[in-house]
Amino acid sequence: MKSTSLKSAIVLLLLSGCASEPKVTSPEWIRTPTRTVDSGYIVYVGTGEDPSPEKSKFKAESAALQDLANECSFPPKGTRIEDHFQEKSGTLTLTYAKVGISFIDCDAAKSANDTETIRKVANVSLTEELKQYQDLVYAPSENGENDETHSSEVNPMANSLSAPPEVTTSDHYFVVRQRVAFIKRDVILEPTSIPVATTGSPQPRIVGPDLTKRLELANSSLRTYETSHPEVKNWHHSWSEFDKNQRAVRAESRSHGTKSIAGRHVIHERPGIGSKPKKVRKKRKGELH
Repeated sequence: MKSTSLKSAIVLLLLSGCASEPKVTSPEWIRTPTRTVDSGYIVYVGTGEDPSPEKSKFKAESAALQDLANECSFPPKGTRIEDHFQEKSGTLTLTYAKVGISFIDCDAAKSANDTETIRKVANVSLTEELKQYQDLVYAPSENGENDETHSSEVNPMANSLSAPPEVTTSDHYFVVRQRVAFIKRDVILEPTSIPVATTGSPQPRIVGPDLTKRLELANSSLRTYETSHPEVKNWHHSWSEFDKNQRAVRAESRSHGTKSIAGRHVIHERPGIGSKPKKVRKKRKGELH
């Protein structure tokens, strides 16, 4: 009898112990937009999913860093990896990463337009992490498709000294910022040459005055857009949001025979569709049919 009572007491004790264990609650920041502004800081929240918790963390952190690099042109030394949170989603691990930077440090990176200043301000280790992520995410698809917006290797802007077209839409704004980010990333990590996708051979990089001129032209175009649209400083939009939408558009375009070009759709219609009907000339009397 005593043995039974003792066993029952142990079971009750174990059950009460389990019930008293605190539940893991998710932090509020994982439910915030991908970009927020808080007391002079820009905060980016990235997500990543993978069977491996470490790879999931890498993807989440890099996604947030990519949003930061798109806005600031590269991750500068003031970049802070503030927090992580992981939870299971079936067989996968879902990770949230919180990355922050002050407006002062972000603006300093934006204004760095020469090789020496870019490398001096840059956080090289975070830039290397971002490059690894871009190579993973933007690898050419099985059919070899890729575009200039997402190419991690080929940047048409890097080989042009002409002024970029005026930035008039938010889509174009994100694209130009990403091109600038690719140029500066290459300056930080590959200072001598860049590979060419068609041949794989090295190509001289734009350096010195030419590099500075190209970046200044692009930045001037971006600053003009920001002056006309002051809401960009506090909005919740980010590159990852834009990129996700563009991927969906491209997938839909392929299924409907369309092609997406930097936010615009070109519809390849079958001959005759959408064209004006031909005028039929009336037959005159006596004219053979």
